[in-house]
Amino acid sequence: MKSPLSDSLHQLMHAYRSQLRLAIVRAGIEWPVTHLRILKGIDHQPGCNARDIASWMRADKAQITRALNEMRAAGLIDSQHNPADRRSQQLRLSAAGQRLRQQLQHAEDAAVAELTRPLNPAEVDTFIGLAQRLLNPATPACTTEEN
Repeated sequence: MKSPLSDSLHQLMHAYRSQLRLAIVRAGIEWPVTHLRILKGIDHQPGCNARDIASWMRADKAQITRALNEMRAAGLIDSQHNPADRRSQQLRLSAAGQRLRQQLQHAEDAAVAELTRPLNPAEVDTFIGLAQRLLNPATPACTTEEN
């Protein structure tokens, strides 16, 4: 039997994903979610490589490489040889990739605004703080003590 917290977390996750999908469609963004996650990852860590992205996303490197090739062909990312390891490519968003990232950010903001509409700013801040505590394995809430 599920707990009320489990049910609430599950429903919240689905509500956010639904709002985000709707906002992405409204923004006219037609890229698959995997590509959008890669775009965000490159934006957060310019100079990363396919192996880094596969590790963050816990995805197959071949799948990531295929997506990167599609994104490169569409002009969303630029790459250059890694001076420390010529076998790998350092990735950055191109100007078109930065524009798409901005569109995605607006869609994410719209989804969050819709989802948090019933909350006041203090409640949103409290929720963020609690969520970060639950997600941070270094916090006592997520560790177990051995006796």
